Amino acid sequence: TLGGSFLVAVYATPLRLLSLYTTVQKIDLSVAVLRVLLLGSLALFYLNALTALLVTAVILAAQGMMLRRKVAEIVALDSSEDEEQRITLVGLIKKQFLSTLFFAYQGQITIWIITMFGSAEKVADVGALSRLAIIFAIVASILTGLVGPPLARCYNFDGLLQRGRAH
Repeated sequence: TLGGSFLVAVYATPLRLLSLYTTVQKIDLSVAVLRVLLLGSLALFYLNALTALLVTAVILAAQGMMLRRKVAEIVALDSSEDEEQRITLVGLIKKQFLSTLFFAYQGQITIWIITMFGSAEKVADVGALSRLAIIFAIVASILTGLVGPPLARCYNFDGLLQRGRAH
């Protein structure tokens, strides 16, 4: 499922940068309906975590292929990469590695520390704060998806100011 999620994120980005939100949303909706239908029909006969994971993997792969087909209509996928941009991206990834690793395990480490030195009440407090963090994550996701792509198309500060005045 990690590979499918990666494909979906990569192929949805050019469509969002070009403000083709409805295309991405139609594909998201169609695969969501397909996932519900598959899981619902499997629930009638036999459903466990492994079959649900397999359905999710198949659905994500299908979504990635649909997005790739749409992106191929707009972008030349067989073009060669720019070495300078590749070096810049690899540098950014290296700089964010430790931060990403920390955020991946932060919750587990926090719970472990609290169970070692705290009480059940403190674990419940962390759970409540986690739910609050989820609300902020949803807001951040929406802003990243809707506000980020138009800002990414600004090449300089003057272009950003012009976009701000136009709206």
